[in-house]
Amino acid sequence: MEAKEYQTLFEVETTYWWHVGRQNIIDSFLRRAYGYIFQPNRRILDVGCGTGATMQHLQQFGVVTGIDFAAEALQFCHQRGEQNVQQMDATQMTFAPESFDLVTAFDVLEHLDDVAALRQIHKVLKPEGYLLLTVPAYMFLWSDHDRALHHLRRYTRPGIESRLRETGFEVRRSSYLITTFFFIIVAFRILNRICPSKTRPKTSYLMLPRPLNAFLTGLLRIEAKLVNHMSFPFGTSVMVLAKKSDLPVASRTEC
Repeated sequence: MEAKEYQTLFEVETTYWWHVGRQNIIDSFLRRAYGYIFQPNRRILDVGCGTGATMQHLQQFGVVTGIDFAAEALQFCHQRGEQNVQQMDATQMTFAPESFDLVTAFDVLEHLDDVAALRQIHKVLKPEGYLLLTVPAYMFLWSDHDRALHHLRRYTRPGIESRLRETGFEVRRSSYLITTFFFIIVAFRILNRICPSKTRPKTSYLMLPRPLNAFLTGLLRIEAKLVNHMSFPFGTSVMVLAKKSDLPVASRTEC
């Protein structure tokens, strides 16, 4: 992403409704749908750890290591007090095979060669290990937000599931997320296309009054409870839980 965006992410990641809401969904999903509790021998790898806020949440489930390609991201991790981080390309990991019980990749695959990264994740996962990921949904939502973050693509739910199966994973659960605000976000993206910014591409954070930000966060808490029991048919993100499979990895096909 643009270097300046790391500063923005660091400032909003623990307060902005979208980030807080998504984190609540992830936490609730791991705790309630899959019964995750803290285990000191559970090793977790957070791929594309960004500025470190997600690492802090994942520590309630095990010992977390973070990697990110950008040195700027790791500097912000250090500011949060996260030291167990390394600068590393997700498509060329140097960890020993079968090192981790759980790998997370939240809004990462859209930045890089997703098949190469998934094969690396498959390699470093222990047998029966899990991958939990999120990716942005639908190419028709493409905007300056994607360009500012250096995205290469957005996904459909069948599309990301296909990528996972190609690279040796068994899809256990998947759902669209951020469904509550889907049509509002679609309208906002359409408006941005009609009246495009004349400045460089930048992320579409709208700083809201605190009560409104809290209200939107609360709505996503409801979504966090529902996703434990159902899959949403549409949304602005896709979440997938996949298990490392012993099945042979298929050759790449386009989705």
